[in-house]
Amino acid sequence: MLPAQGGVSALACQQAQRPGTSAQVVANMVGLRRKGYSFRRIGREVGRCMEGVRQVLMRYEDALKAQAPAHAPQPKGYAELVRDPEPLPAGHPIAMRGLWKGLEHWQPMQAHTTPTTWQQDEAALAQALLWNGGAA
Repeated sequence: MLPAQGGVSALACQQAQRPGTSAQVVANMVGLRRKGYSFRRIGREVGRCMEGVRQVLMRYEDALKAQAPAHAPQPKGYAELVRDPEPLPAGHPIAMRGLWKGLEHWQPMQAHTTPTTWQQDEAALAQALLWNGGAA
């Protein structure tokens, strides 16, 4: 039986192991993730790809959830360390793309439009925001 190290569940590590991944490697990955390492950095440390690390950590989290009673509070998962609680800044490319997709969805389709680049679309949105006093 693998000794639990730093709050890592030995039973969950054993359930998450696979033929190419021992319970000790799973425990090492979980420990590194809890220290704040990225999937890529963990992969470099243990000799795996980023996706392989993610899958191992998902199996570990699933094993933890399966062994915990339904009424018990769940421990913080590795994914919660990835999510940023702050919203994207104004003008961020992801936010602008989403805004444009929403605007395009509600615009009537014009018969003779020429395709535009995203830079042209972004400039047109900025101009529209200036004309409307910030309300698109």
